[in-house]
Amino acid sequence: MDVRQEEYKGYNLGLTGSFAMVKVKAKGQGTIPLPLRGLYTTFAEAKQGVDVYLNSLKKGGRGGKKTKSSSTG
Repeated sequence: MDVRQEEYKGYNLGLTGSFAMVKVKAKGQGTIPLPLRGLYTTFAEAKQGVDVYLNSLKKGGRGGKKTKSSSTG
C-alpha cells in the first residue's frame, strides 16, 4: 500500500482513508488554520490552498476569511 505524504511550506500533506483525499496537517504539534481544514481531492489543490492562505497572511488578510466592512454610510 502506497501511503503518500509530502511536506510543503511548513505543512504536511497526506492521504487519508480509503477515498484517497488529501489533508493538510501540522508539522509537529500545532493547529491547522481554519482555511486549510478540510479535504482536498489532489495534492496540487492542497498546495494551492496553502499558497492562497500564506499569500493572504502576507497581504495583511485574515487567512482567507472575509472581514466585515466598517463603513457607516
